[in-house]
Amino acid sequence: MKKILILSAIFTLSVATTFGQRYFTRTGHANFFSHSSLEDISADNNNASLVIDASSGELISKMLMKSFVFEKALMQEHFNENYIESDKFPKAILKGTILNVKELDFSSTEVQKLMIDAKVTLHGVEKAYKIQGSIQNKEGMLICKAIFNMKPEDHKIEIPKTVAGNIAESIRVTVNFECKKK
Repeated sequence: MKKILILSAIFTLSVATTFGQRYFTRTGHANFFSHSSLEDISADNNNASLVIDASSGELISKMLMKSFVFEKALMQEHFNENYIESDKFPKAILKGTILNVKELDFSSTEVQKLMIDAKVTLHGVEKAYKIQGSIQNKEGMLICKAIFNMKPEDHKIEIPKTVAGNIAESIRVTVNFECKKK
């Protein structure tokens, strides 16, 4: 009976450490960049959160829109008040699944490619995205990176005609996360 209890405990501990491994950060970096013939616009947010379940591949990322910092204060004000409407829509949320999670080794120090099937809610509008990225384990931290494009019109963000030439039709979004194992 003792042997069965000990074997059962060992099995339970090994399953608990193998499945349900989660990685987490609250200090991820997100950048968006708009290039037009009139000007370049860039903003950074260093308070993005990310949780990844390594066994299922499910992930969620959230960030406050008011945490984006611009070079010019007036751009930041217009972004929050006129375009994103941060008081009404305070967060951007990405929920997704890593499609090739079974092929990944979360302990590998090699850079591995991943594909995410995601839904992004921005400005109160949810849209599906396929996002390519990478992961790498670096000294116990899971480094996650991705670059993808978003169109303001896809999230019903209205750009006034007077400044439409200043803002690109497609905005490049770059994210970098350094996640600790939970």
